[in-house]
Amino acid sequence: MKIVNDRILEAFKANKLISLNLGSGYEKKEGFYNLDIHEGLGIDVVADLNLPLDEVPDNSVSRIYSNQTFEHVQNLFGLLSEIHRITVKGGICEIIVPHFANPYYYSDPTHVRNFGLFSMHYFTNEEHQWKRKVPSYYSETKFILKDAKIMFYKDTLVDHIFANVLGPLVNLSRSSQFIYERRFSWIYPPSNVHFLLEVSK
Repeated sequence: MKIVNDRILEAFKANKLISLNLGSGYEKKEGFYNLDIHEGLGIDVVADLNLPLDEVPDNSVSRIYSNQTFEHVQNLFGLLSEIHRITVKGGICEIIVPHFANPYYYSDPTHVRNFGLFSMHYFTNEEHQWKRKVPSYYSETKFILKDAKIMFYKDTLVDHIFANVLGPLVNLSRSSQFIYERRFSWIYPPSNVHFLLEVSK
């Protein structure tokens, strides 16, 4: 792991919280420092997310964002443990990952896992789980699942129409999400799942 941007080190020394975009690539997100495995223009931290983020102090991050990255990580339990360690209590983690019914998920040989509506339940206590209860003893890392939404492609005009109609209906309630994922997700596949987690300590 290597911190490239000196402003991050200065923030750590001054006990100022930072926001991290994990697996950012070279695209900049407003208010976030970019962390990626590849060094290059716009990358503030070079790190392999399968390994500990040992240069980031405990409770030094206020917000985590990650879009299309977790599906590449072998050590998911380790990564979530590190996110929990470096993020302050009440900090927000926004994570977008491929849904298991996404047909394009299977095209990428670097993908090692997919996700469903209840994947993050395994990292929450039972009282924070909705609709479908799952075991919470696999990990000591605990978050509060604030929200989860099923997303749809908007690549074409037809996709856009279906997404604008189907998206609100599917995400109308936890019951409608559950019914769609269990009964209909293979008929009209979604693209991603959007999770919003709060760090609990």
